Order: sequence, then structure tokens, then C-alpha cells
Amino acid sequence: MQSATAEPRSFHFSSGDLPPSERGNAVRELYERGIVPLEPLPDCSLHAQITKWFLPGAGILAGALSGLRQVATRHIGGDSNDVFFGINLAGISTAAQRGREVTVRDGEAILLTHAAGDFAISRPTPAHLLGLRVPRTALAPLVTNLDDAVMRLIPSATAPLRLLTRYVAAVGASARLALPELHRLVVAHIHDLIALSLGATRDAAAVAQGCGVRAARLPATKTDIAANLGDCDLKLAAIAAPAGDAALYPQALCGRGNDIFRTRARPAAGTCTSLAERSASCQTRGQLDRIRGRVRRFVIFQPFVSPMLWCNAVGGKEQRRRLMGD
Repeated sequence: MQSATAEPRSFHFSSGDLPPSERGNAVRELYERGIVPLEPLPDCSLHAQITKWFLPGAGILAGALSGLRQVATRHIGGDSNDVFFGINLAGISTAAQRGREVTVRDGEAILLTHAAGDFAISRPTPAHLLGLRVPRTALAPLVTNLDDAVMRLIPSATAPLRLLTRYVAAVGASARLALPELHRLVVAHIHDLIALSLGATRDAAAVAQGCGVRAARLPATKTDIAANLGDCDLKLAAIAAPAGDAALYPQALCGRGNDIFRTRARPAAGTCTSLAERSASCQTRGQLDRIRGRVRRFVIFQPFVSPMLWCNAVGGKEQRRRLMGD
């Protein structure tokens, strides 16, 4: 695992940029360089499109693979003290370790570790994946029994797993991973959500509810705001509900309760009162623009600012140590 002082970096590779005859050698070169340990599968069409982020305390691999085997041994694949949490977003993957195989389907996940021996994940047909690699020393204190979770299938309906998938997709699609000051917080959220997916201890679960879970719920709030701005019947509760514990944030940011989500007087029958038309409820057009600006800042930066405040309040010294690197 990359040291805490190392410079975070990213890597992108697409076999689509190469002629089919050169793709096998390009994939083997990734293996030799220690970037991604992939091997072509015989008699399979090869395709790879991946992005990898190297953060202090976590490695993130996202993309699509086909006709490839991802391998990890004690000699190849990095620090043997790391654990690997693989999420199969779509398609079928097969994880193998010590003669045992587990098929991972849409939305399911599996935990693998070098402590149980060498392992491999085969994807003969197209599969979309999200792979997370974290230090065992960071995850073990958060999980009830980490060793019991190895090679155990995590169902796609597991709520923390779904939050984790959405959270990593949200930060990966934004510019947040380019901001070094946010890396520790993103990594702490990832640790929280992996632990909850596997079965967190009582204390770790309590801290995660105010930190990782809260941060992961906010992309849902952002999506709902964007999708419902033109809804004539839009209510604050409808926007806040998907955010769970973050339900009061939009109201606090707007400063005047529900006013920007409703008109001051009941509209006449048949009159639409979408947010675009609700500027009449504000004293000036500039006031509405300022409110919109606060909402934009909320959905962009709140996942990182608020969890820090909550971690300080409910997490105690241990959580502050995880976030600040003390």
C-alpha cells in the first residue's frame, strides 16, 4: 500500500486504443510494471478499460474487463497486508482461492486477502468492476471478524454496499480526487462503508453513521434536487428523505425553512409553482440566485465538510486520528 506521504496519482488504460494484435502484450506490460496484475485468458476476446487511483490508505480500480484474469500473489500485487474488496457492477466474475470458487454477479461483492493465500478473479466475458484495496490494519479494527468475511459473497441488496458503490462513483466522476486535502476524508469514508458492508463493530458502525454513511447519502440528495427542480409539487421532505441523517441540511442552508420550496400563498388551481416560477416568493431575483448558489455549494462540498464536524462530535479521538493522520 502506498505510504501516507506519497503523492496521490492516477492511471488510465484502454485496450481500445490499440490494434487487437497488440492488446495482449500491453496487458502483460501492466502486469510487469506492477500497475494491474492481469493475464489474458485463452480463447477469449480481450478488452480492458480501467482507471486506477492511488490514495494514501486506499487504491481504487474502476472500469471494464473481458477475457482477463486478475491475479494476486504474495510476490505480485503489492503489500501482502492489504485486503481487496471487489464489487461486480455488471456481468459475471469468478473469484478463486485455495481451490474454492465463488461466482460474483451484478451488484455483488467479495472480500479477498493474501492472508488466506494467493487468489484470482476471472472475467471471460465483459464485466464492469470496482475494486478497493485498503490496509488490513485500517479495516480489521472496524469489522467484527475480518477473517470470517473472506470469500463470503456480499449480496447486491446490502444497503452499505450500494452506498459505497454510489459514493466512489460520485467522487470518481468529480474533481474531488484531484484535491489532496480531501484524500484522507474520502479514504476514511471508504473504510467506513466497507466495514458496514462486511459487518462493523458497534462502535465503528456508530461513527460510520455520522461520517461515511452521511457522505454517501448526499449524492442521492444532489440527484433528487436536479431531477425535481421542475416539479410543481416539490416539498423539502421529498428532497431531504434520500439523505437520511442529512435531512436538515437543505433547510439549514436555505436559512428560511421551506420557503424556497413553496410559495408564500396557496397558488390558484391549475397554477404551476416550480422552482423556476417561485422567484416571486423572493424579494429579488438576486436572492434566489444566492440560494441556488448555496445549494450548489452544499451538494458539491457538504460530503466532506459536514462529516468532519460530525466525526469530531461523535467519533472521539480515534476517528479524528484516522482522518487527520495523527
